Amino acid sequence: VQPCGLRGHELLALEIALATGDFTRYIGVLSEGAEGVADSALRAVYYADAARAAEESLGDRERAAAFYERVIAEPEVERELARGVYRRLIAIHSEAERFEEQLRAVEGLSALEQSIDARRKLFFEAAKLSSKLGEKDRAIAALRARLSDEPADDDDGGKHGNALID
Repeated sequence: VQPCGLRGHELLALEIALATGDFTRYIGVLSEGAEGVADSALRAVYYADAARAAEESLGDRERAAAFYERVIAEPEVERELARGVYRRLIAIHSEAERFEEQLRAVEGLSALEQSIDARRKLFFEAAKLSSKLGEKDRAIAALRARLSDEPADDDDGGKHGNALID
């Protein structure tokens, strides 16, 4: 557990957790601290720390996922923090075979990803998950988004890619 931006009582709770192994109390302190913070970006950091503690120290991936969801719900969450959180949510939901939740996380990450190659991989993953869920229109939309990121091919103008979804 590597906390970010903790105040006095959160640091004390961490010290107690490290000494006693009682990370449940520490997570509670972080959660309460987050709810008392007016700054949305800082609140997201608190929730992310609580999620990491739940996942790494308690092995409670469900509780971690709930905190990770709170992180991405914050309007001022920093881009890099949100990207990391989406990656954790994708892994957690994939392992639990919660494909709808995994798909939402993949779509969320694809909206933040700046690398064309990474975004194209995410769109393809979204298409596969949508297809698995029987959501043909959503799968087609993901494939279209993937193709729109594809550089135009001078030989065929990208017609082959479009034929896949028409």
